[in-house]
Amino acid sequence: MSDSAGSEISGQPPATRGKKEFIRGKLAGFQTKIYELNRGLREQEQVFRSREEELLGRIMSVLDVMDGLEEEIAAVKAGSAGPVPRWVVILGSIQKRLQGLLESRHVFPIEFPEHKASLNCCKVVETREAGHMEDETILTVVKKGYLNRRENRVLRKAEVVTVRNHA
Repeated sequence: MSDSAGSEISGQPPATRGKKEFIRGKLAGFQTKIYELNRGLREQEQVFRSREEELLGRIMSVLDVMDGLEEEIAAVKAGSAGPVPRWVVILGSIQKRLQGLLESRHVFPIEFPEHKASLNCCKVVETREAGHMEDETILTVVKKGYLNRRENRVLRKAEVVTVRNHA
């Protein structure tokens, strides 16, 4: 009788009250599961980012070699009156594959279409006077810079020689 008396006081039959408690329990369980899944997803994203950063770090360590290859290949081709030696062709192929690997990770050399240095993507290693040119005009790129275009993030600043006229 106490069971029916309690249900009459709350205004709900015992079966309805049990269903609501069951649904509340299920909802709480789903919310807990969603929280755990979201936390696991964030952890996996962090692991993925860490691995990607490690991979990019390793690739970046190869960039100096790749840039050197590019310069040497260009020098040999420019100085060669006859056919290009086979080893130069092979090195060119390796260099192109490395470049393709970088591009697949959205990593590209920083370009300077207006030939102006920007502190966001350049490290000025030397300045020279050139009265006929504006300050901050890039005279030479000593070391290429690279950026991740997908994230719009500079991975390595370009090292440049710029104009600095003393007024």
